[in-house]
Amino acid sequence: MLHGVMALCSKSGGLFYSKAFTKNFGLPRAASSDSHNIASLIFALQLNAASLSPSLPSAEASEQGAKGGACLRSVEMHGLRVLFGREGRLLVALFVDPELGDSASADLLTDLVASLSHRYASHIAASDPRTGVRKLPQALGVVQECLARTASGLMQELVAHLRE
Repeated sequence: MLHGVMALCSKSGGLFYSKAFTKNFGLPRAASSDSHNIASLIFALQLNAASLSPSLPSAEASEQGAKGGACLRSVEMHGLRVLFGREGRLLVALFVDPELGDSASADLLTDLVASLSHRYASHIAASDPRTGVRKLPQALGVVQECLARTASGLMQELVAHLRE
């Protein structure tokens, strides 16, 4: 299950886009959390990614992100996996159930990062930490296109396996 998607500025933590498909993006909280608060937590995780130990059970190894900065790949907690992808100033967080599968989640994340960074390249490049960031116009349509491509790919794989 997909719980939500966030797109942030990797330099300032400003929120470009957020869409929760379930309450609190699937995070286990009794009270509702504001998407800006969750985005701040995601940004803080990314800022400290280089100091996280890959040996911790809740964190996968950090990898080199765009322009040499560390980018945490995923965190799993309380039955929720948060995957991260970065391209330049764009940081995407994908909130999923671990049962979605590594391949499907990674494919969706890769498509989201590529599609959003391509479609909104000038918008993202113009983001300035001093003046804030502007929301990505009509980003839900891009997210829906990525979801449709991922679902289509999964169906094609299923049909191929059934024919074997």
